[in-house]
Amino acid sequence: MSEKGKKIAYVERDMEEFIPFFLEESREEIRKLIEALKKGDYDTLKDFGHKIKGSSRTCSEGFKEMSDIGLAIENAAKEQKSMKEIQVLVKEYIEYVNNVEIVYVE
Repeated sequence: MSEKGKKIAYVERDMEEFIPFFLEESREEIRKLIEALKKGDYDTLKDFGHKIKGSSRTCSEGFKEMSDIGLAIENAAKEQKSMKEIQVLVKEYIEYVNNVEIVYVE
């Protein structure tokens, strides 16, 4: 981390034009994740976790931490952990998306 709360994602330079769209989509998912959390909707939470895991890994290996958070949300929802536990993971995802700093590498 470069400063408190900042996360760094090292992303291949050839992905540079796609990253703003990827991050915008990730921010839009936050509202839907919060809605599913409030409703106690395990299926939607599981699906979103799976989507986060896959899309972040597909976009760049630099988003491994985001992918890991998605996997944790997916698994917690599959196992029907308490909403309080899933809320912690969703909060972690929100903090990541809102604080990630992209560093482009060759």
